[in-house]
Order: sequence, then C-alpha cells, then structure tokens
Amino acid sequence: MCQFLSAICMKNGDILRNPWTDSHEDLVRLYKLRDTKVGNFARVEFTPKEQTDLDKPNKYVLRVDESVCPEWFTEAKQDKVADKLRAVVKSMIISGDADLLCGGVYILAGKAKVATLQACKVIVMMGNSNVGEMWESSKVGVMRESSKVGVMGESSKVGVMMGNSNVGEMWESSKVEKDNREKK
Repeated sequence: MCQFLSAICMKNGDILRNPWTDSHEDLVRLYKLRDTKVGNFARVEFTPKEQTDLDKPNKYVLRVDESVCPEWFTEAKQDKVADKLRAVVKSMIISGDADLLCGGVYILAGKAKVATLQACKVIVMMGNSNVGEMWESSKVGVMRESSKVGVMGESSKVGVMMGNSNVGEMWESSKVEKDNREKK
C-alpha cells in the first residue's frame, strides 16, 4: 500500500511525484513509464516511522518499495533523494498563521491557524491547529489532538477525526467519514 509521501526515482536522478496522489501505479501511468525488469526507476516512500511525527521532517525515512532495490540506486543516491523529499515535506508544513491556502497539499501542525482552505488537501491536522473555513473540494485526511475546523462547506471532507478534534458546522455535501474520537 502506497503511503504519503510516495515518489519514483529515475536512474538519471530525477524524482517524479505528484502532490495529488501517493499511488506508485498512478505515477507510472501519469509519467508514461515503461515498467520493465531492467529497473530504470525505483518506487520509494518517504515517511516517518510514527504517524504522529508527520510534522517532523527529520524523522522521515526513505524506503525503497520494490522487491529488489536496483543496483544503480546506491546509498549515496538514496541520501540525495531523502534530502530532496525532506525539503518537499518542510515546504508543506504550516505552523503559524495563514489567511488563505488555495490549492496545494499541507500538514497543519502546532498552533497553525488558517482562516480559509480552498481546494486543498491537508494530510493531517495536529496539535492545536485550526481552520476557520474549508471550501470547494478541500480534504483533511486526519484530524488529531485538539485540531479544529469551524465551517466545512460544499464538498469538503474529513477522513478521520481523533482525540479532541472537532468540526463546528457542516454545510452542503461536506462530511466526516470516520469519527474515532473517544466518547465521553
């Protein structure tokens, strides 16, 4: 099963990824790659060991998601790929105030306070992160700890709510798919 953050590393050093999918097979199709036994590319995942560390790029580990690691994908090349993907993760983390996030993929951490999300994908909301409004097809994968969304509208969606996370109002076809919060 592909996980955040999935990518494909080419023999020439290019890293192919798309913020809207973590499926290696989607990436193969998107970039029209020929999947041969020669091993001209390597599927990789860059994730922390614990999902509670998604906001800590230095805890991420590169894993080759192949039955056999290609010979050309040396430890030195893997280190370079990990550094590049760590920079990608760092650019996704929001831990302060933001008035509007429009499009893009994010990790909301600490005391992040976002007034409005429009057409965004949020991998996780952690700590005391807060979103005032979610619109269009914005999606939050997991809400943890004391994270909060004020208003969800249109076709916005939350995958899983955990801990003390909460949503104030839901309008139109917005929904929470799974509520794993502890019942009091």
